[in-house]
Amino acid sequence: MMTEIHTAVPLDRSSRQHDLEQPLLPSSTPQGQDEEEKIHSCWFTSFIASWTFINGFWLGFLIQTISLGSTAVLAINWGKPATWTSKQDEFYYAVFFLLSQSWWLLFPIICFAIDGGLAANGKSLFERCFYPNASVAPREVFLGGVRFHVGIVFGCFFVWSLIDLYFGASVTVFITLFFSFMACLGLCYGMVLIYERYIVEQEREQSATSSA
Repeated sequence: MMTEIHTAVPLDRSSRQHDLEQPLLPSSTPQGQDEEEKIHSCWFTSFIASWTFINGFWLGFLIQTISLGSTAVLAINWGKPATWTSKQDEFYYAVFFLLSQSWWLLFPIICFAIDGGLAANGKSLFERCFYPNASVAPREVFLGGVRFHVGIVFGCFFVWSLIDLYFGASVTVFITLFFSFMACLGLCYGMVLIYERYIVEQEREQSATSSA
């Protein structure tokens, strides 16, 4: 026969069950750690965003400077049509001509940046370049490629603006340059819209189909 225990604090079955479900040791991951990890993640994401933009800016600036500078050297030293006086002169002309066409390198670089978030191989390659020690979402990798593209656009048009200012270009030239600049930025924004509206929806449909 069980004896009834009288206590000052009433014990009901729900409270006893709640006490039994409590862990004996405190959790190894305090609540503040989750917030700290979120802050660190936001800081890392913003840092990488700035880093990809800066890399694109300096790449566009460098390639456009080499291209336009080489074109100026060709025009000053050889004129149009070009005339050579020796084999050495012809060699230097060929070198500067190739450098003047270096801006064509921007197209495969831009395609690489865009492809970074669309294809598996490009994604892994872009991750190795800009996200070597972190695991990031495919969307962030794609946006990193877009920021890289935007940086290239800013770098190229910055060089064009400096040259136009140096030679005293007319207002019409700057207006044309501005509209070209806005068209390139519109292309970048369009890539983000396409990714958000079509590719993300397609990924959701595929995940829903696989889970079903």
